[in-house]
Amino acid sequence: CASFAQPRARGWGSGGGTHGKVEVYIVRMIEVLGLGCPKCQLTLRNAEQAVKEVGIVAEVAKVTDMGTILARGVIMTPALAVGGKVVVSGHVPSVGEVKRCLTGM
Repeated sequence: CASFAQPRARGWGSGGGTHGKVEVYIVRMIEVLGLGCPKCQLTLRNAEQAVKEVGIVAEVAKVTDMGTILARGVIMTPALAVGGKVVVSGHVPSVGEVKRCLTGM
């Protein structure tokens, strides 16, 4: 997966102590494309968990309209789109796979 997360702010904590480095990543939108089957629901949960673990600010949305899904070029669901680009299609991505899509690591 290509990285779609953009570093927004980097720096050190304020006040002279030994504060850790702070990195905040912003992703416009993460979308789970599917009709709501158990695999699509698991993909949604994995995406939400990945967002928490990576520590980014993102909206995770469900897209269930078949016309919209097909217009995005998705033939097999579940699918995952990050920043408007479909990055996974046809299988349930693990939390780790979603994290790699978000961070490029």
